Amino acid sequence: MIEDWSKGRVQCVFRNINMKVPQFRKRFLCHIKTLEIAIQRQLALNCDDDHKYTVPFHCCAYDTVSFIQWCIDYGVDVNQCNCKNGSPLFVSAREGHIEVVMLLLQNKADINRCSDEGGVSPLMVACFHNNIEIVKILLENNADINMRDDNGLSPLFIACQYNHIEVVKTLLNNKADIDNCSLNGMSPLFVACQLSHIEIVNLLLQNRADINKFLDKGASPLMVACLNNHIEIVKILLKNNADINMREGNGLSPLFIACQNNHIEVVKTLLENKADIDNCVSNGMSPLCVASQLNHAAIVKLLLDYKADINKCQNDGASPLLLLVTIIMLRL
Repeated sequence: MIEDWSKGRVQCVFRNINMKVPQFRKRFLCHIKTLEIAIQRQLALNCDDDHKYTVPFHCCAYDTVSFIQWCIDYGVDVNQCNCKNGSPLFVSAREGHIEVVMLLLQNKADINRCSDEGGVSPLMVACFHNNIEIVKILLENNADINMRDDNGLSPLFIACQYNHIEVVKTLLNNKADIDNCSLNGMSPLFVACQLSHIEIVNLLLQNRADINKFLDKGASPLMVACLNNHIEIVKILLKNNADINMREGNGLSPLFIACQNNHIEVVKTLLENKADIDNCVSNGMSPLCVASQLNHAAIVKLLLDYKADINKCQNDGASPLLLLVTIIMLRL
């Protein structure tokens, strides 16, 4: 193994099956320390010829503090990255190795260095893997809490997306930008509503997230909750004064979306909260018209009970009444 290591085959050495055993790593390091100082320095500073994997990079994956300290003692740069710009700190944050993270930070590891694959920072990867203690350590050491990856995702967005409640609480307590959106305008609240993460939604609203912040295409958190039939999320948003009649780029309202997708409990909830029953899309189609067209009979009855305009016409002149008559005739 020493011979392979000295020839730049670092990856082969550290991916040897024996290196997964802590006792073996300990004995291996003890053996290395018996070598001449010059040889030890050469080994510590060596890296994989093909992928530029350094010794600390591999050691971080194994949570081997003593190995990393040995590297540092021989002057290894803890910020030296592999060919994908992955740093030792990134790896240890991903793997949840607390002592390694602390050791690297004590030795001036770049806390905000991002990988080339997606522009992900150590804080982001810790949030993704729900490594709460690592998140706290990174924040205590002034990690950029609002840095975004190549898709515009912030640490808070990532934690909300994967329903990591304690991470979300920690980020909010450290004043993360609650409305920091992705490149397409999606907010942390929007993604939490989309995925029905109820506790996260409540947390964000308690911390004054913009309840009506919409995507670049105009969809709001309430709309996506209606689309996905997340009735509890719909109720929470309405209780917190979400705009019930907001429309997206094509004129779709929450009520229209619920009627179109036959989500009857959502429709009931929206009507009970005084949604505009005749709020039409850009071509003039009303919620009643779309429900009639798609033969959603229970929703049609519900809309009629709430006195939807049966004569309200689309831009092409079609009305719900005409659609109903046509459907009945086709069934005869």
